[in-house]
Amino acid sequence: MVSSGIKIATLRRKDARQLLRMMERAGREPVSGIQTSLRSPQQLLDEAEDSELGTAGMLLAWEADALVGFAGLSVWYDDFYSQEERCLFVRCLYVQPDHRRRGIGSILIKEAVAVAASRGLPGPYAEVNASNLAMRGLLEKEGWSVKSTVCLLEPNRTNSPNNILRLLWQVSQSPDIRCLVILTGRRSGLSLPELGRGGGAVALRLVNSQGVGELARLGYSDWAVEAAAKGKAVVAIKDGNLVGACLALGGIIDHVVSPQGRGISEKVVPRMISELPAEMEDITISVEDPSLALSVHGWGFEVSSILIRADGDRARDLEELALNRSLGPSFLRFIIAGRALPEP
Repeated sequence: MVSSGIKIATLRRKDARQLLRMMERAGREPVSGIQTSLRSPQQLLDEAEDSELGTAGMLLAWEADALVGFAGLSVWYDDFYSQEERCLFVRCLYVQPDHRRRGIGSILIKEAVAVAASRGLPGPYAEVNASNLAMRGLLEKEGWSVKSTVCLLEPNRTNSPNNILRLLWQVSQSPDIRCLVILTGRRSGLSLPELGRGGGAVALRLVNSQGVGELARLGYSDWAVEAAAKGKAVVAIKDGNLVGACLALGGIIDHVVSPQGRGISEKVVPRMISELPAEMEDITISVEDPSLALSVHGWGFEVSSILIRADGDRARDLEELALNRSLGPSFLRFIIAGRALPEP
């Protein structure tokens, strides 16, 4: 039965306590993938108001005075998941168990599509646990389709560090698969290459707060540029052009390289490590280039996790690979893209 008495509204202050209770109930259903560390209605409101969408990013489904479901929307700047530099993501959706199969989820999904269209944002996209068959079925019914498969691999009893490194090598040979590798190490145990000050046509230099605009031109988001202004960043210049950068964000080293800067990462990253405060013993590096990740491992870092994304025809290959018992993924999820509203 499809419900016709459902109204969708954005989050209001007086609704925060009721919504928080529902989010806590949703978190007790593992398949939902919803987790919250919020402890009070005010925290919930503060988090919503601080986001780019504000309280309009939380859609509430009401039947009379009863809250029966919700959807959380966010503007994402991470093209690792969506292939878009900026897009709308449906980060969570939940309907009360005794109100399911009444079309409420479909109403919330249609509203999310309308929000994306009204703001001129690509998408929307959704990240869905592979085990959440109900959510996958709902999105497919609404015309959404799987764009990518994403899995997270971490060292464990069934997935040894050697297995992960072997997989990392395989990924480095495939241009159709992207990965994000997190490596950790202790400064005292590292053996960095003697390349930190440059070499060849590449010049490396520190960026101060007056030069952070260079990072924006390389594709870093506003929040990353702002963070760099408060700390240190290294940029790489080749033939007078900015071709790469590396900066520390919240204790994690992040770097990006333009197509013209291929091959300079092994110079930029060691320089960044050398510029970190001496008291920072534990270092974490985020790397998207599998070949660089293997090099970083050779410096004394250990692989903490690998997030792998495959698109199109390779999405099914990755699903089969992740479900292989020898890999033991920590999670397997699908990135599902919504259908835009038709032109008026």
